[in-house]
Amino acid sequence: MNARGLGKLGYWRLRRRPLLAVIALALAASACGVPIDTAAHPIPSNQIFVPGAQPFAAGGTRTVFTLYFISLGHLAPVLRPDYAYSSIETTANAILSDLDNGPLATEGSGLITLLNPGISCTYNPQNHLITVNLNAQFLDSLFGPSLYDAYGQITLTLLGNSQLAAVDGIDFASGGTPTYAYLPNETATRSPVTRSSYISLLNNPKG
Repeated sequence: MNARGLGKLGYWRLRRRPLLAVIALALAASACGVPIDTAAHPIPSNQIFVPGAQPFAAGGTRTVFTLYFISLGHLAPVLRPDYAYSSIETTANAILSDLDNGPLATEGSGLITLLNPGISCTYNPQNHLITVNLNAQFLDSLFGPSLYDAYGQITLTLLGNSQLAAVDGIDFASGGTPTYAYLPNETATRSPVTRSSYISLLNNPKG
């Protein structure tokens, strides 16, 4: 039977049942000692959630970095607007984040990165060296020319920006343990590498 068949009186009785149920629940809660407060109250400021700043944004100075991506078998520079910081380590990690995430569509076609998100670094102001912490994906997925191209991407990018001019060289580590850097001449070293270690990759296309 629909509302029209019930007649007006029966229809309004049905409409009142949900309202009566709500009132009954409120009275029961009050009888059990549960306070009911319908007044508006201000929220204390220490209970208001304020989202944190985006990574690599607060306190930075607008600048342009040179990033090196792979293009047609060699390393190619790309200019990327970003933020530099008073901390060398923070700036270096911002650059690595850009490099890990790869080229933007607006930066041209045919560019790729051999890196993957999760690579980070620390800076030692005593010896002016950056230690790049490689993740397992980097070490397990790159072989042959791609491996030293990836090391070249990191080294040429970090040491090719004036914002990191205080850095003299780069060490590599994995899980906190020093590891080798693979060079374009198909050798490996645990000594700090510099731009000269990978400069040949800028003008040496590989077929």
